[in-house]
Amino acid sequence: MTLDELIDYVMTESGEFIVGELETTQINRHRFHLIVKRALAIYSKYRPLVDRQTLTVNAALDLTDQSLGFTPEWVSRVVPVSDSSTSNMQSAAAFIYGNAGGLSDPYFATSRPRQIPWEYNKPILSVSGTAGLYDVTMHRHHTLSNIRKDDKNLVTHAEVDSIDYSDDIFFDILVGFFLMSLGRSRRAFTLNDLPVTMDASDLVSEGEDKVNDAKERLTEQSSWYLALGE
Repeated sequence: MTLDELIDYVMTESGEFIVGELETTQINRHRFHLIVKRALAIYSKYRPLVDRQTLTVNAALDLTDQSLGFTPEWVSRVVPVSDSSTSNMQSAAAFIYGNAGGLSDPYFATSRPRQIPWEYNKPILSVSGTAGLYDVTMHRHHTLSNIRKDDKNLVTHAEVDSIDYSDDIFFDILVGFFLMSLGRSRRAFTLNDLPVTMDASDLVSEGEDKVNDAKERLTEQSSWYLALGE
């Protein structure tokens, strides 16, 4: 999605379309992109982008740019796998740790794979096990891309490739932060000589309620991530 599409959605959902364009709210495109970054940071904590790969690890592996051109923020799962190309020791390790079925059977013969000791200190993944193939689950944040700036170094365009209109919880967070920013930035303004009064406290309160409700829904829906590292 583009910054323009995000702006249109927020202006419509918040009811601010009645005052005109975004700039009329005293929040320009650069400030709005900062609100988007804040919303993405919250959303990413609960619903990150997930990338699962079979990687060859020999004690340690640099995961820089490994996840679709990005460096994973964290790793939740590392399990040895076996196939016809692995050594006998790797196959034995896979069997011992419950992954003798290979990557094609993600829960394997024991119904729940056991993990070996490992540690991820971005960007290095260290594994205390036999060198070979490992099923690695990586997570990264939603980020802005294709950012363009004007001659004053202010953002005028950006895109979020990983977000679409189905991500309703993200949009609730975004609208909430937008309302909070409005409430904190002004109490009243004049539009075309007509007074339009804004209750700052109500705006902030409504925004906080939206964000808190979205976080609660994310926590309930995303609790399964907590079990990935077990």
